[in-house]
Amino acid sequence: MGFFDDDGFDNMVREMFNGRTNRRPASNAVKMPKNQVVTKKKIYLIFDISGSSKIDVEIKDEEVINDYNEKVHTGKKAIVVSDGGKVVESYGISKEIKPRGFEWVFNNGILEIIFKK
Repeated sequence: MGFFDDDGFDNMVREMFNGRTNRRPASNAVKMPKNQVVTKKKIYLIFDISGSSKIDVEIKDEEVINDYNEKVHTGKKAIVVSDGGKVVESYGISKEIKPRGFEWVFNNGILEIIFKK
């Protein structure tokens, strides 16, 4: 009887993956920004994008790649940060953020995006 023949190992693996050993994690999911400051009227999102020079920020429909390797819209909005036309990062935004009329400032590798609540 070897280590892998034991049912305890299978149970441990199932617990680690919540009973889903045959599914891959959604690694292509859009990340949520971690550095944010919330005031009564505004939300400030702060990103470190060192090494970038020609930054552009847009709000687009959030897209993920499904199991069939197709791009699909999630129905949510995302911040898309690009450097010279190449997408650097993509971040999902919460429903409390109004995507219209946002402002952004890029200085010394720090990107600050300001939204109204």
